[in-house]
Amino acid sequence: YTRSTVGRDILNDWAAARAKFVKVMPTEYKAVLEQRAAEAEAEYKAKLERVAEEEKMLTSEDAFEKLKAMAAAAEAESEGRAELLRKERPTRVEAATKLGGFKLYGRESVRHRDPAERLEDWNEVVAQEMPSEEEKKLNTQSARCMDCGVAFCHHQPGSGCP
Repeated sequence: YTRSTVGRDILNDWAAARAKFVKVMPTEYKAVLEQRAAEAEAEYKAKLERVAEEEKMLTSEDAFEKLKAMAAAAEAESEGRAELLRKERPTRVEAATKLGGFKLYGRESVRHRDPAERLEDWNEVVAQEMPSEEEKKLNTQSARCMDCGVAFCHHQPGSGCP
């Protein structure tokens, strides 16, 4: 592009000209590059030492005995959970408490109701002296609600709060 004879000579004999080029670099920058290379080398060596130590530990332990101990601990823990699941939780109570209700009360499905019938739900909030069995059930199951925001979550079987 520049019609330079010097440039043309350099490009024509690049292999010989390349040897004459010198890389110029600030001394501080060169020191930083050397420091990073040394840190990377030290980190690599430390990693190799850790791997060698882990391999040494793995070969010195009896892995089968360790697995047997882990299995026994897991079995004891699962037995404790199974005991909690076997404990019967009521699905209908007289006065259900909202705080932690999903832990205190068992789940019971609420039958699907016609929308015309659900329009009259305002009657449910009227206080009565002796609530019916259905109202006890609704009261207890609504205490299980965790306010997740799903509309009508108790109206579909197999869904709702835990």
